Amino acid sequence: VETLGSKCQHTLCVGPTGSGKTANVASLLATGMGDGFVPVVINFSARTSASMLRSNLMLKLEKRRTDTFGPAAGKTCTIFIDDTNLPLREQYGAQPPLELLRQNLDHGSWYQYVHPIRFSEIISVALVCAMAPPGGGRNPVSNRFLRHFNVVGFPDTDAANLTHIFTTIMAATLAAQNFTDEVRTALTPVVRATVELYRKVQAAFLPLPASVHYTFNMRASRACS
Repeated sequence: VETLGSKCQHTLCVGPTGSGKTANVASLLATGMGDGFVPVVINFSARTSASMLRSNLMLKLEKRRTDTFGPAAGKTCTIFIDDTNLPLREQYGAQPPLELLRQNLDHGSWYQYVHPIRFSEIISVALVCAMAPPGGGRNPVSNRFLRHFNVVGFPDTDAANLTHIFTTIMAATLAAQNFTDEVRTALTPVVRATVELYRKVQAAFLPLPASVHYTFNMRASRACS
């Protein structure tokens, strides 16, 4: 992602919920891209409209010359769009916010919504998008939009990594709270039992036709706890 972003190439990060897409990309944009890049973070929802997206983006860009907008001279604006496939689909399958982005990706510009109606050229902008596979309120995305991106896959976290993550967190907690040695020795079996229980619950509690949004993942388990 860092290499693609440094070359002003568009990137799409795809993976299940809780696989670290948002955390990794946000961390990279905040600390790893250098002074020549201006990060902009936008979170999509089911209610995001094309006009809302355009207004938010134009607030982050400067007028470089007549009908031309972009970041400050000599810089590249890296726009990170999280939950890219959440906007609702229209009757014939279009998602207006994505169509606005596609218009810019296809033509390097988009139409203004106010009189006089003109094409606004957008320069020195790269997109980094993140989304989970369709399902649970997320929608399929047009191939005409996807064709502009280099796709980076984020696999689901396996048991070994989950064990490492929770062992590290719990070890720090036990050390900070001055627990007895008897409690500290229970760290490894407790973590293993927790990860095993999580995997079994994840396999048992699947989405239903009446509740397609019901998924059990790392984010849902944190909310339940």
